[in-house]
Amino acid sequence: MLSLKLPQLLQVHQVPRVFWEDGIVSGYRRPTSSALDCVLSSFQMTNETVNIWTHFLPTWYFLWRLLVLAGGPGFRAEPYHWPLLVFLLPTCLYPFASCCAHTFSSMSPRARHICYFLDYGALSLYSLGCAFPYAAYSMPASWLHGRLHQLFVPAAALNSFLCTGLSCYSRFRELESPGLSKILRTGAFAYPFLFDNLPLFYRRKGRGINVHALPTPQHAPRRDQAHNLGMCPDQNQTGNLSVHRTTLNQMSHTCQGWSN
Repeated sequence: MLSLKLPQLLQVHQVPRVFWEDGIVSGYRRPTSSALDCVLSSFQMTNETVNIWTHFLPTWYFLWRLLVLAGGPGFRAEPYHWPLLVFLLPTCLYPFASCCAHTFSSMSPRARHICYFLDYGALSLYSLGCAFPYAAYSMPASWLHGRLHQLFVPAAALNSFLCTGLSCYSRFRELESPGLSKILRTGAFAYPFLFDNLPLFYRRKGRGINVHALPTPQHAPRRDQAHNLGMCPDQNQTGNLSVHRTTLNQMSHTCQGWSN
């Protein structure tokens, strides 16, 4: 019978500096771990265990929600639902990509960078996916068919591309300028969130709305009425438990109206 042995864990001084995490002094995996060791280490209390499981478990919840909604009668046939479907796809992708990044990031320093490049790309793709329901469901009436409305999704795509590059570049500044690296990465994640929320910020400033108000499919308005709705897909950042909780709450509110 095949016997699997859990890999040995190391102290912070036993791994290269590129693997160090702020405030963590033990529980590091070998920086030359095999793929199997990386998978096995997810069942140990390592510096990445929480990150792995808080991305892995939501992936399956989001996928379940996607399948339930997409399998509903008329969901894919009704164009009004398509922006929501576009949002749900990267919502499933980005936690899975982040789970893989945290799982296999200890194979080598180079593999670590590549894993997190993919992680940042998936996160930026999620921010782009958020722009579609915002443009479809949350645009103020005064913005409809205006220049900002027409360019909202293309601008979000450009933001996604630029912010992926900026967040990836921040990794190369990590050792020499850790403070600058954190600022660049935070800015790369915060800016798409602020941009995507422009319609909602404007509507909230103009008058109070219920940001989680969504129509049920049987009462779904046409596209010209849809802009009077408020929908708040929240932006996400990796490695933070409070963010995972926010994402789960947001996903639940977003989908609730469609499943009732």
